[in-house]
Amino acid sequence: MAWPFTEENNHRIYKNTTLQNVVVVFELEQQDARFYDNSFYERLDKFTTEKFSLKVEHAIPEKPFQIHNAKLHSFFQFANGLVAVVLPREGYVSFEDTAMPQVRRMREYVEEVLCEKSVKRVHLRKINIWQIVDVKENPQEVLNKLKPVLFSKPFLTSTNHIEYDPNEKGVLFGKLGWSEGNESITARTAYVPVKNKEDAFNIVLDVEESIGINEKVIIEGMSKDLLKWNHHLFNVFQWSLNNEVIKTMEGE
Repeated sequence: MAWPFTEENNHRIYKNTTLQNVVVVFELEQQDARFYDNSFYERLDKFTTEKFSLKVEHAIPEKPFQIHNAKLHSFFQFANGLVAVVLPREGYVSFEDTAMPQVRRMREYVEEVLCEKSVKRVHLRKINIWQIVDVKENPQEVLNKLKPVLFSKPFLTSTNHIEYDPNEKGVLFGKLGWSEGNESITARTAYVPVKNKEDAFNIVLDVEESIGINEKVIIEGMSKDLLKWNHHLFNVFQWSLNNEVIKTMEGE
């Protein structure tokens, strides 16, 4: 199944962004408890002290740990079989400027602490939100009216539907997917009422690229690939939206 976008767009930063979160996940094979011995914790202490100027509780694998970055409003999560960073819109400039330095720390953890040269899968995810307020009509009717205003015709008429996971039912109103070689892209759309805010709901566009469908992902030389994968998400995002919405985001 080929990618939905047929042309490369020049990457740019929107003046009026709807980006809410950027998430990067390294998925690894889980280790049994014997892996987390004294030598592991020596490597872990050295890593967290040098990179973050702190030490963490020695509780993994039973208990994952998080490290927060107050400046970027972001946090790392480390668990058995998973390393991730979540970057909210506060403090986020671009993938290259903001995400790449944090992903480098994830790579260093995999190489220096886990002593691995590859990961099982890499996931890049970008979540965009449009909040609709003062909803006086039936929310479903409002949503149906907004779909063609917000999303492009190729996106709305795509036949590349994939099944919802059990936890997605009742939240999503669309899920599209494409794969090519060792990579896959998923675009999810959701309708979410806003907590503690009457007559308001969020329309969510959640695009994700997963790498490692057929074979593991090598850590060395990953930086260039990460920028390429991020550009794939940019292209599918551009393809998903109505041109008028793109113009508004660009500040035209």
